[in-house]
Amino acid sequence: MATQGLKSILRGEEPIAAHPEAQTGCPVTYTYSKKDIHVLLGDGFEIQAISISHIFPYRIDDYLQCRYVKNCYLRWLPRPAFRWMEAHFSWHLCVMAVAK
Repeated sequence: MATQGLKSILRGEEPIAAHPEAQTGCPVTYTYSKKDIHVLLGDGFEIQAISISHIFPYRIDDYLQCRYVKNCYLRWLPRPAFRWMEAHFSWHLCVMAVAK
């Protein structure tokens, strides 16, 4: 996600779907809440867990060239602190469900 895209999302000017990835041109992006997941899966699935995770820690320019260099502000952050941040501030939902 470009820095300018992140700033516009944080200011509420654009939806997340406008800047979902490190590169532009992603064809499809949807956003869902936990409530939306229950509606989408309906009665056909038993939801075992819904967790929120993933903060992208890498510098975009390096990542696009397959070099995994963390942003300077995340490089020295202890792993438990990073995991806490992911649980409280990220927006990726991971859903574990089985068919009934």
